[in-house]
Amino acid sequence: MLTKDELIRELRPLPPGYQGSIKVGETKSLVQENVVVLSHVDHEELVLYGQKLLTNFLTTHTWAKQKNGEWQVSLLR
Repeated sequence: MLTKDELIRELRPLPPGYQGSIKVGETKSLVQENVVVLSHVDHEELVLYGQKLLTNFLTTHTWAKQKNGEWQVSLLR
């Protein structure tokens, strides 16, 4: 499980020769007292040395409220 700071530290720019973007769409959520589940279909456009790739993938994040009142996201690795 990652904290917000740990998640942000993992973000990196694309390597040279790559260009791309991800747009979030088709979201669904489930909200309960101590758990929030958010799912969305992401639309990725990636150009690798001039070749365009289009990909759609499902992302799900589960947030759990900790005993100290802070929210923490659970990520599968």
